[in-house]
Amino acid sequence: MQRKTGSFIYVLFLSLTLGLTAGGYSQVDQSKTSFRSPLNIDLFLSGNFAEVRSNHLHSGIDIKTLGHTGEPVFAVEDAYVSRIKVEPGGYGKAVYLKHPNGYSSVYGHLKEYNPALAKYVKEQQYRLKSFRVDLFPKAGAFKFKKGEIIAYSGNSGSSEGPHLHFELRDSETENPLNPLLFPFDVKDTRPPVIYSINLYSLNGRQSLKNPVKLRVSGSNGRFYISNRQVIPVDEFVGFGIETIDFLNGSSNKCGVYSIMMYVDDKLYFHSQTDEFSFAESRYINSFIDYKEYQEKRSSMYKTFIDPNNQLSIFQFAMNKGVINFEDEEIHKIRFETEDVSGNLSTLEFKVRKDTTKFLITPEQLPLYSAYFHYAEANHFEEENLIIQIPSRALYTNLYFSYESKASPSGTYSRLHMIHNKNVALHKSYKLSIKPDHLPEELKPYAVIARLNKDNQKSSIGGSWDNDYLVASTRIFGNYAIAVDTIPPVIKPRNFTRGKDLLKAGQIKFTISDDFSGILSYRGEIDGKWVLFEWDPKNRLLYHDLSYRPLDSTIPHILNLEVVDGRGNKQRYSIDIK
Repeated sequence: MQRKTGSFIYVLFLSLTLGLTAGGYSQVDQSKTSFRSPLNIDLFLSGNFAEVRSNHLHSGIDIKTLGHTGEPVFAVEDAYVSRIKVEPGGYGKAVYLKHPNGYSSVYGHLKEYNPALAKYVKEQQYRLKSFRVDLFPKAGAFKFKKGEIIAYSGNSGSSEGPHLHFELRDSETENPLNPLLFPFDVKDTRPPVIYSINLYSLNGRQSLKNPVKLRVSGSNGRFYISNRQVIPVDEFVGFGIETIDFLNGSSNKCGVYSIMMYVDDKLYFHSQTDEFSFAESRYINSFIDYKEYQEKRSSMYKTFIDPNNQLSIFQFAMNKGVINFEDEEIHKIRFETEDVSGNLSTLEFKVRKDTTKFLITPEQLPLYSAYFHYAEANHFEEENLIIQIPSRALYTNLYFSYESKASPSGTYSRLHMIHNKNVALHKSYKLSIKPDHLPEELKPYAVIARLNKDNQKSSIGGSWDNDYLVASTRIFGNYAIAVDTIPPVIKPRNFTRGKDLLKAGQIKFTISDDFSGILSYRGEIDGKWVLFEWDPKNRLLYHDLSYRPLDSTIPHILNLEVVDGRGNKQRYSIDIK
């Protein structure tokens, strides 16, 4: 590994002598690598490795492409293509290369592949009659030398702007590795910024005690709490730190590489993002303050570990990061946040135990509906409602609350208010709701809907099990049964009836659905399946007429059918001439 050798020895010593929990360090061996840049432009990042994303850790770096698509993308080392994936969301158009040095590289959100790969992909899409494909060519079928063009940068999939998503992985484990541990020329001389800290009382029913937020001042790596007071804390306490990193030439907020917390100059917590596995990525919801992220999109990292948080980026934590202040002396807390280039920021403050500030009287204890242990399967049942939560779906034990209200307008069951949407779940739970007044003819169109504070509905689907509609979700919140009887909408995007589509070169539609979502679509010309590419973020469905040109001397008929999540169909037909 390029960095942190001394830190690793220190952590290993503490782990052996004090019995701390220790994570694994990435075995990056730069002697085996001579990677070149995947682009022929200066590398400026809009996102870095392992930063917080919705429900996952970011598995690579996002490289800016000068605000446009079409930049040539190069093989970073000799390789063969191990996988090609095309999907409407996710990485969109992506290619995976396997290198002889034990590493693999991934290139996502592409606009198009090089001609040989593009021809192969189109052939397979037509063979499988599907835009979405996941292909594994025979090893060596497509070989590239270092520096050869494999594709062109784009904005496909779940991309929010033109860029190249680039990953390095360990070929054996498929674990993503931090690309900035390798000698790519990404300049970073700016230390992380610390915005605030949260103080969490970890006594008793912790969820009843809102964290105390303390704003932080400072710059250039030196931060402090403005009035420098001694901060009162409970007997058992955990801390959170809101910190982000900025790289040179970019205003984008990126994640920090390392967080350390010291208590009286003794290392108490350390996280470091060298690598992780995709299987653990969702545990990020437990590392951050999930409520703050949902409401403010802030990266408040907790430096105490929930019982069911299994992230391997925790290098160690004394007592899982929970601090027990047994005396009423003044103690010093120090945070150090660091980026992968070694730029360091520090924050110091003093605390003293004062439990009177954190008391909750019996009158303040609200009623709860059930107590769920995180390591057990939990079953909850009320009239017309069943909830089944598998073991280890929760990150910690939960005082579970439930209420119901009369049916909101446009629904066919009571409104079931299932705990709190700001509590994260790691696994899906089964939600079963029995309708109150659903006509038999509407049953095929019924879905379980999540309702927001304005009673706007979003579908989570569902299937019938006797009298109950059953669906799975990983979100607590307000739910009721609703129906979707309205078919999707199809609108021509680049033509009107009577226009010469053969000259247009492409046939474009806008397709949308107001509730249960687009389930499938099928386009045919003269009764034969044709490839329509689907870009959900732009609601764009388009067919390239140049791939299999039509005979312009005879008329042709295009038929398009779009189906939503409840089987409602919309059809569109037009003559092509």
